[in-house]
Amino acid sequence: MDPLVLRLLLAAKQQDLAALRQLHALIELVAQIGDVVHHLQRERGLSNLVMYTPQTSFQIQLNDQAKLVEQALENTARVIQNIMSSGYISAARLQTSIALALQSSFGLPEIRKSVQHYQLQQEVSQAPCEKYSVLIRLWLDVVIDAAGLSVSAQVSRSVLSLIYLLQAKEYAGQERAWGVIAFSGKAAGGELVERLQVLGQSQNDALRALWPVIDAESSRQFQPYFEQDTDQQYAELKQLMLGLCVHSQASPALAELWYQSATQRIDVLHSMLEPVKANLELQLTNSRQIYDKEQRLLQLHRTEQVGITKDNGPPLIPSTVKYPEQASLLHLLREQSHYISNIEAELCNARIAVQELKIIQRAKLLLIDQHQLTEQQAHHQLQKLAMDRQESLAKVAEQVVEKFAIRNKKSAKSI
Repeated sequence: MDPLVLRLLLAAKQQDLAALRQLHALIELVAQIGDVVHHLQRERGLSNLVMYTPQTSFQIQLNDQAKLVEQALENTARVIQNIMSSGYISAARLQTSIALALQSSFGLPEIRKSVQHYQLQQEVSQAPCEKYSVLIRLWLDVVIDAAGLSVSAQVSRSVLSLIYLLQAKEYAGQERAWGVIAFSGKAAGGELVERLQVLGQSQNDALRALWPVIDAESSRQFQPYFEQDTDQQYAELKQLMLGLCVHSQASPALAELWYQSATQRIDVLHSMLEPVKANLELQLTNSRQIYDKEQRLLQLHRTEQVGITKDNGPPLIPSTVKYPEQASLLHLLREQSHYISNIEAELCNARIAVQELKIIQRAKLLLIDQHQLTEQQAHHQLQKLAMDRQESLAKVAEQVVEKFAIRNKKSAKSI
């Protein structure tokens, strides 16, 4: 085989190996972030119980939960440190989103202090809940950015199911936290009703997006639970909660019952993480096996290259001479070409879905920054625009981003 062809083939294999190493890092990262998000969601809900209900026993649970959050963050920081030191991930956007999430996590002690302050002063505030939600959103953004870097269609699909599941959990977690506020009667009114309704709708939207991409067994097992309202207590408490908001009434004694009922629902969602993470672990094992195989092949053909060329000079064996290794190299070359064609086709749909998630997140952030909206209000506004225009949420989000970009260009010209 011509030495130049061989060097090109070996370079392509080197890139494949680098992509596999990056894939290992991405899988470890997103699995760890799933744990961080779960523990943060639980701490947020317990914080509201501490502030909005008279039960002092929740303080012990909150303290224990804060320790679990810190442990999860330490584990995540360790994974990130290993990834960065190995140089497996160099994407600027992902590195930036990780830095933002880590930096914001350093603000957790201040959030906890504010919760303690409101508890001691027997005051209530929605600020801690909002801050927890912003932090969780930043970690979810990391998972979305990581999904866009995957070079495996199967892994992209698994990460996509993880994203939708984490989003559904996040909306359910916010609903649990704000539901406690609703039962306390200390923040009733139309705005709270709208927030709770948007959270319920957003949760259903995320679940609808989840079922087609999650594994078939999980879909068969869990989809009926969420589509048939099998938890009667949860449904009844939710209706009562909305009614209390409308009529500016309170029922603090039911806040704990609501928290427990909503937690059961979230625990079901959390149990769905196990098959998703197991699938990711399987993909990780498979990619490592492929990596080892490709590494051995690469070493074999590197040795062969040494026998063909010396110091990048002319072939030591004439190219017209046939030798046994050529057959395997030609097969490897055809296999490489076929692999690249297949992987690009398989990744297309997965990357489109990830890109839609990114554009929706971008549009929400623009609405939040420009109009001082909460994330739920921004999401609701996009949903309403999509319904009014009879277009997809991603299409409307793209239009919002383009509109802001045009406005910024006009502003820049006028300066």
